[in-house]
Amino acid sequence: MLGKDLFIDNDVYNFDPMIQENMSTATLVYGRNWGGASDMVEYRSPALYGLHLGLMAAFDNGSGYYSTRVSNAYGVSGEYDIGDLSLYGIYDEVQDTHGHYTNLYSASKEWIAGATYNFQPVEFFAGIEGLSAPNGAQADGGTPIQNPGAPYAPGSAGSPYAAVYATSAYMGWLGAVWSVSQHVTLRGAWYHTSINDHGGNASLFTAGGEYSFTPNLLLYATAGEVVNSGHADFSADIYSPPAAPGHNQFAGFVGASIKF
Repeated sequence: MLGKDLFIDNDVYNFDPMIQENMSTATLVYGRNWGGASDMVEYRSPALYGLHLGLMAAFDNGSGYYSTRVSNAYGVSGEYDIGDLSLYGIYDEVQDTHGHYTNLYSASKEWIAGATYNFQPVEFFAGIEGLSAPNGAQADGGTPIQNPGAPYAPGSAGSPYAAVYATSAYMGWLGAVWSVSQHVTLRGAWYHTSINDHGGNASLFTAGGEYSFTPNLLLYATAGEVVNSGHADFSADIYSPPAAPGHNQFAGFVGASIKF
């Protein structure tokens, strides 16, 4: 495939119990694992004894998140199915214009691993994600991490958000999806992240579900609460303005999906 597509780390969708909604694996990494890719080349292998592989390279990728311009991105993704068990692995790198890794959530190295087990009617999910920005320190030209919904730049005059130049973070999650009936699906998950260099830590507890009226009409609802500590200022809904650092926040949304 050539052109424009979702970046390869969006494959985390396959083992995210909240299917990458606004309260999901993307929330506690400020959307780092659901980016897009332009000027890209992508390869997806056919299934071979339960193994699926994906490769992607993107070049001159335009303006990136926040203040860092993203120029190059590369990644590989794999899935291995053994009966009801599926194992997943993803590795990627996103660079700034100088080829450096200067921000955990916009120009960094990322690895993700996880598994699902389908124990009908319930499917179980587990995963872990690591982020590394070797040049993320202020002395190395790094940029401070920033919640995309924050109304003030971190460290600016009058801002309650401290300037944190973090170089690594980890996130883990557990969850389950219950197919109650042909029409009803319920979801629940817990996510936790920890950030170095006094970035703090946070947990997100979220639950939701879908009701399928017809093959073309789906109603959905999700609610969740994020529990921040230290300098962490994550939002419960990824793009909502965050509470003050170290404070909790609750959010929810409902909607409908219609196919024509």
